[in-house]
Amino acid sequence: MNKKNIDIRVVFFFVILLLIGIIAFLIQFFNHVDCEDVRFYVLAENPRTEESIEFFDKTPNAKSWKWDFGDGSESDVRKHTFHVYKKPGKYLITLTINGECIHNKEITIKDKYLTDKIGTPKIIVSKIITAGQPTYFNSESEDAKTWEWAFGENKGIDDTSANPVYTFSTPGEKTVTLVVNGNFGTVAKKIIYVHPKVIKKQILLI
Repeated sequence: MNKKNIDIRVVFFFVILLLIGIIAFLIQFFNHVDCEDVRFYVLAENPRTEESIEFFDKTPNAKSWKWDFGDGSESDVRKHTFHVYKKPGKYLITLTINGECIHNKEITIKDKYLTDKIGTPKIIVSKIITAGQPTYFNSESEDAKTWEWAFGENKGIDDTSANPVYTFSTPGEKTVTLVVNGNFGTVAKKIIYVHPKVIKKQILLI
């Protein structure tokens, strides 16, 4: 057998191995999740028993999810889900992403019936909120005469009307607060997520 042919086959073999290694590296690189940059959200207005609480994740390159709600219930494997707690108390929420990144958040669930008796106002807002688009707010509270709204983007009070309309300038998690009748003992809080503004691509017709 010609020595030159053997050398070409050997070189070809190592080139194939190198290409396979490069492809495997690229696949792993683009599917890699930075465990220090996990972005999951727990959205609830004064978390209470028997009320639906929203959970969702926006971690880049996340492909699988496993939610443990800390109350002994079955795990949930959806990216965006809801959960209802039956008893008040503190719960540790654990989210496992791609089977390797594990992150925790603690949530305190209050007794729904006890909270209702205290008279904390309830903030009402649409589920989907987008930066740059008007968002309509409302509240449920007995004998309300004054309202002080703060939407989590500025310091101080943003609006004093009963049904304000506010346009968020930046996306991300925001904490909305409402004080009714100047009573700071029962401040309503609601954590919301503002989605980035969707820029539609324009098609130029020539």
